[in-house]
Amino acid sequence: MKAEKQTKAVGEPKGVKPDMRGVAGCLIEATDAPEGLLFWHRKKVSPYDALLESLAAAGQGKMLRFEDRRARVSIGVRAKKLGLRVVCAEADGKLYVRFESRVEDNLKGTRRGAILGALKPGIALTAMEITVLLRDKGDGTVDAGLVGTILDQMVRSGQIVACDGGNYAINPKALKVGT
Repeated sequence: MKAEKQTKAVGEPKGVKPDMRGVAGCLIEATDAPEGLLFWHRKKVSPYDALLESLAAAGQGKMLRFEDRRARVSIGVRAKKLGLRVVCAEADGKLYVRFESRVEDNLKGTRRGAILGALKPGIALTAMEITVLLRDKGDGTVDAGLVGTILDQMVRSGQIVACDGGNYAINPKALKVGT
């Protein structure tokens, strides 16, 4: 009996042969189609789309909370397709989503300009002091880490200088060049 099974297994291909025929279809006249057909261009609608749009409309100070953190990947994909920038955090097995901005917003330019506006000639400030000033002006999504990163980039470009004690000031040479 074992010999029979072995010979059958060798003679037959393993697995199931896929059906490559597809579904039968035919070309018809548009007048022959049933009335009331709804055609759509958007291929996929997600239950997260409405939540993400409401989060964007709510503005700063609001977050989405999901009971299961497995929604993180889907949220990221849907936010990208909707043109939204969101950040996620996890705590106690729950997922929290915060709205940052829309993709078309020029946050890089506006935050750099706000940082330059917060720095006054001759006065050096720390990253945390600049963060507090930006938050007071209405940018609720900014944090000290982000401001520190932007400040480091601005130091490399020569717009500002790093002083002792983690302070930053406007580069006096940049002021002379700009005037």
